Amino acid sequence: YAAQVAAASREPAIVAVTFGGFSRWFLKYGFFAYLPLYLAQRLHAPADQIGYVVGIAGLAAALVATQAGRLGLAGRGKAALAASLAAFGLCLPAITLIGSIWWAAGMAVLLGAADGVLGPLLNAFISVLPPPGVRVTVVSLSGLVRNLGKAVAPGTVGVLVLLLGYTAAFALAGAVAIAAPIYLIPLYCRPDRAEERHLDSAGTGW
Repeated sequence: YAAQVAAASREPAIVAVTFGGFSRWFLKYGFFAYLPLYLAQRLHAPADQIGYVVGIAGLAAALVATQAGRLGLAGRGKAALAASLAAFGLCLPAITLIGSIWWAAGMAVLLGAADGVLGPLLNAFISVLPPPGVRVTVVSLSGLVRNLGKAVAPGTVGVLVLLLGYTAAFALAGAVAIAAPIYLIPLYCRPDRAEERHLDSAGTGW
């Protein structure tokens, strides 16, 4: 069984989606940890405005996630996954380019919308790509990698901020998601199994 799990986990499409999950949570925890500090230190925003900017990203993600299943898995889902990861990575450094709380709020809405697409699609792909016999374990391992992204983000982004400043640090952190159209190539090239085509045509809550 361990050999089967190891073989499935090494499949390029599964590796790509797992790294996409890592990228999402790495950036998300970098966002939660350092965007409030940036808004307070550079824009001198009061606590309530900082709370609104962070909260509006979560609201946008929640609203968009209710419709993300319509993107499906086999066709538009793959393109949407790559596009939303790249957008997610671009929004974080973009927040620092204009010194305005309103600009930050607008970028937070876009970042939240991208995150609302990412969550359902990443869960959907990692749930159907592994063979049924090892699916639960592969999904669990993917979750471990995602949590690793949460664990390393605050310290990594913090060092980058100290060394490079906010804009460059956010850009380097965002690169792990901006590169998604490249590292997701194995997912594009993987033939869709019957189960994935069924989920795509059913339009269920994936």
